[in-house]
Amino acid sequence: MNVNYPIKKIDEVLNSLRDSKYFCKLDLFKAYLHLRTDEESSTIQTISTHLGAYKMNRLSFGIKTASAEFNRVIDQILNGLPKTIAYFDDIVVHGKTKDQCSKNLFACLERLREYALHLNIKKCKFFQTRIEYLGHAVENKISQSPSKFEAIIRMQQPRNA
Repeated sequence: MNVNYPIKKIDEVLNSLRDSKYFCKLDLFKAYLHLRTDEESSTIQTISTHLGAYKMNRLSFGIKTASAEFNRVIDQILNGLPKTIAYFDDIVVHGKTKDQCSKNLFACLERLREYALHLNIKKCKFFQTRIEYLGHAVENKISQSPSKFEAIIRMQQPRNA
């Protein structure tokens, strides 16, 4: 698997959310494991143990090209869906109205079902007017997430040079 697929720029992802008022944030459950690997990639990912050798037949975390391959596939799957964007395993579906957001969400959920992609429901948020996404607070405007500032403020000063 030798994939060269560009990762979206965070600014472009955030700008695509600007005109919306309602947001649904979806998290794919064990995202990379949804993708099967080809025979050559499975052989490369073989693990030897005292019980024998085991081939990974799914994309695993830590593989150099895994993030690019995952992004390529998820972009293909979500292609054509209105007001739907993914950044790695985090998908945001949005709309100007709750009704529009709902229609977009159902279209996205149907597409995920077609491809047997499962959500981590504990991490999903539905019909929010404000979400934290990619280190930013997204609502009717986009700003830095306050939690990021708090982490910097709480940092200890260096004690040595």
